Amino acid sequence: MKGGAWLVLAVSALMGLGLTIGAIASRRQMSTAVVVVLCLVGIGIVLVGAVLSIGIGVL
Repeated sequence: MKGGAWLVLAVSALMGLGLTIGAIASRRQMSTAVVVVLCLVGIGIVLVGAVLSIGIGVL
C-alpha cells in the first residue's frame, strides 16, 4: 500500500476506536441507545477508512 493509504487507515482507526472506547467508558452518563449508536458510528468510521485505504492502495 502507498503511504497515503496507511495514513488514512491509521487516522480512521484512531478516530473510530477513540469514539467507541469513549462511548463505552462514559456509558454511565449516557443512555444505552446513545452508547450503541456511538459504537456503531465508531466501527463504521473504521470500516470506511479501511475501504478508502484499500481503494487508495489499489489506485
